[in-house]
Amino acid sequence: MLNDPFISQDLALRRVVPVPVFDHAAYRDIRQCEGFSQDLEPLAFNQRLLKGLAGKLYDLAVRMNGARFDVELPRFALRAGKRLLLPANLFRWSQTNAFGPAERKYPLYFPYTYEELDNITVQMPPGFSAQSLPDGQDIRLSEARFITTRSSKEDALVQTRALVVNSIYFQPEQYVEIRGFFEHLKAADEEHIVIGPSQP
Repeated sequence: MLNDPFISQDLALRRVVPVPVFDHAAYRDIRQCEGFSQDLEPLAFNQRLLKGLAGKLYDLAVRMNGARFDVELPRFALRAGKRLLLPANLFRWSQTNAFGPAERKYPLYFPYTYEELDNITVQMPPGFSAQSLPDGQDIRLSEARFITTRSSKEDALVQTRALVVNSIYFQPEQYVEIRGFFEHLKAADEEHIVIGPSQP
């Protein structure tokens, strides 16, 4: 059984990941979908695939160690006195500048409908417990929905995040609503969880 990601003494998030085993057809299909070079070696391919999970927002370090990857997100936690500040969502929406203009004259297109479903458990450092958890959110539009929950159990934090977009076409008059939806999503992704020394 795999261990959950944990926060190390240098405030990085660490996780050991077994090397995935794909047959040649799976390698070919994933490379095509993700735009990877067809001649990429399997080990380099796996490293690129792991970095694609979080590398857009974090300085993700991936090292090969036998039949596993040692994955590290440096500076995952920020120290504030005796407390630590952690991102409330490990995986975040990457298109943070997509809805800059306040108005739009033309329809808005997405390339495809999609879902992002994350359920992450993070082990806190020994002797720490959650002190402040952001409220969960459930934001609904007729064609989109965003849900977050944050909770703690024993020495672990549990983060869930679901984003569903069920349409690829939005009329100009829908732009303000869909822009507000993604602004809520961006704000939720920027929230923090506060953990600190457990009370004796």
